[in-house]
Amino acid sequence: QSIFKKLSKLKKLDLSRNRLKNVDELSASAFQQLNLSHNRLRHLPELHARSLIASNNKINSIDSNLLQASDLFELYLSQNQLEALPPLHLPQLSLLDLSHNPLQAWPPGLEHSRQLRLLRLNNTRLEKLPEPIPPLPALRSLELNNFRPAAGSAAWPRDLSPWSKLQTLRLRRSKLREIPPAFWQLQNLNACEGPPLLKRAARLLRAFHPYTSEEERRWLPQIWEMLQSKDYKKTALPRKLLLRLLSAKHPALRQLAEAQLPIEQPSPEKIPETREVHACLIGRSAIPLQMLEKLFARHHIRLLTQKEEADFFILCSRARPAEIELPENAKLFAEKPFISYLYQKAPITDEQEQKIAAMLQSGDADMIRAGLKLLLLYGPSRRLNPILEKLKRQKDAAWKSLLQAIFQALLLISLCLSASSAAAQTPWYEPADSFHRKRFWITAGSGTAIYSGLSVGLWKIWYAQYELTPFHTFNDWPEWQQVDKAGHLFSAYNAARWSYHGARWTGMDEKKAARTAAGIGIGILSTIEIMDGFSAKWGFSWGDMSANIAGSSLFFFQQLAWHEQRILVKVSSSHPPYSDALVHASNSSATSSPAQRAAALYGRAPFERFLKDYNAQVNWLSVNLSSMLGPSRPDWLPPWLNLAIGYGAENMYGGFDNSWQEGDNL
Repeated sequence: QSIFKKLSKLKKLDLSRNRLKNVDELSASAFQQLNLSHNRLRHLPELHARSLIASNNKINSIDSNLLQASDLFELYLSQNQLEALPPLHLPQLSLLDLSHNPLQAWPPGLEHSRQLRLLRLNNTRLEKLPEPIPPLPALRSLELNNFRPAAGSAAWPRDLSPWSKLQTLRLRRSKLREIPPAFWQLQNLNACEGPPLLKRAARLLRAFHPYTSEEERRWLPQIWEMLQSKDYKKTALPRKLLLRLLSAKHPALRQLAEAQLPIEQPSPEKIPETREVHACLIGRSAIPLQMLEKLFARHHIRLLTQKEEADFFILCSRARPAEIELPENAKLFAEKPFISYLYQKAPITDEQEQKIAAMLQSGDADMIRAGLKLLLLYGPSRRLNPILEKLKRQKDAAWKSLLQAIFQALLLISLCLSASSAAAQTPWYEPADSFHRKRFWITAGSGTAIYSGLSVGLWKIWYAQYELTPFHTFNDWPEWQQVDKAGHLFSAYNAARWSYHGARWTGMDEKKAARTAAGIGIGILSTIEIMDGFSAKWGFSWGDMSANIAGSSLFFFQQLAWHEQRILVKVSSSHPPYSDALVHASNSSATSSPAQRAAALYGRAPFERFLKDYNAQVNWLSVNLSSMLGPSRPDWLPPWLNLAIGYGAENMYGGFDNSWQEGDNL
């Protein structure tokens, strides 16, 4: 009788790297995981385990009952001597590894494993895949490294749609000489390893699918052939497909689309064909169909109604026209009124001034915003300055009223909390003596709300108008004279500092609160870097992350060493007076003013300017002299006196240099 049968509660058994030749006595026991790898087994008997690892043996036969188990979840049989397998009936199987076996045929009965997610058949003697392929709806990863197809693509089935959810395909060191036609059916493929030919095809697959419909994907084999031959005019692709490919990030796809699109002036009949391209140029916004028809059929935006014009410029402003990088096919659109109107810098006319004045005085927020955008595009106007000053005073008054309301609400909350805790031994605003559950949930809830609100606000202000891309890094150390790095240090330090006060308020001890606060400071600022990493405009910056860690560390080590913050990080912000004088480019006819550039780059709203305008920021390291001197402080030295060193910069109109693009002019 097996000794293991008496150990009924034994769930995991590791017998790997021994010299076992027979494990029949394990058949009577059931395990969650059984590891028999690196032994001398030649036959695998019927065993009962959720996860069975029998790799690196000499197994050449398997008990058929083992491959009928209803609860087998993982089966590792790599590095053995299996030439064939009995029929499989493993409904719960999620992983099957048969790599490095002399298998000559596809595992029979695999179609019963409908939960299978990972299949490894590396380094086998398989020469072709079954036709038709077994339906494996859950299959996400297929490994066929060193696959030796007998006759090129003939070794591949004609239909791979039953594996349409496949995400990873590995075919390294496989002698593929052409792309199997069925390869283009793997619409969800996002990782592919193999010959360079296959990798290029996989990149095309990833670039193509997000922009196309099911019907248009049928053109993939022809597109692949055209890209390989570089004969872009070989076949006339559907115009709708070409227009979609113009916005693809795959350079070859854009070049192919440009080569096949005729360069001609849009006419009313061509409106449906040009709509998507123009929508792409303004950030793929959902513009009303009627507005587009008027815009392109009549060839001038002045024929739009006032409300349509307002809507149109609001959409354009979200794409920040002054920063649009026109695609290679810019010649198709550079002459159109749509583009020239966005970038025109001719002196403003009386008619235009009257129209903008009416929009600014309409009282409608959308109309006012559109009027400001029009003014930004036309250029400065002295006669409109009184209206602008009035709008500014109204806006300042609205902000003042909002801040007063917030202050009054906070004061009311403070009074209520003070009244409710008047009878308590510890005032509500002082740290608790021990862990206070209610305070913990108040702190956690309010912190989460603030964090969520700031994240959403940052997304709308900073990221919403740009495309999302795969995660990437970007070296921005030379940008903005490192003022942005100082801002990251300030933000991380103060996030940690306020988090510490919140943690102490809940009754957390000092060291634990300091560690928690430092982690929160880094975590909050890491959110920005993660969003940067997925934004086409920016990228994940190790320089920013270093500043984040430095800011939280400055707080953490001061708290541990001195039990107080003797060195504070502060920020001051001003409103730099940007000049309205026009700047003429030395290499083109482009003209604009620093004020216009600052508005386009840093925004107009106070909060947006505070975040983005690095010309307005000065970051300070402030040292409290009394704290530093300690008991030796002279009596005449006031405890509030700090010595501060600031760092800032000015006259910056670009991240790396003071040049910017207007249309095709630099």
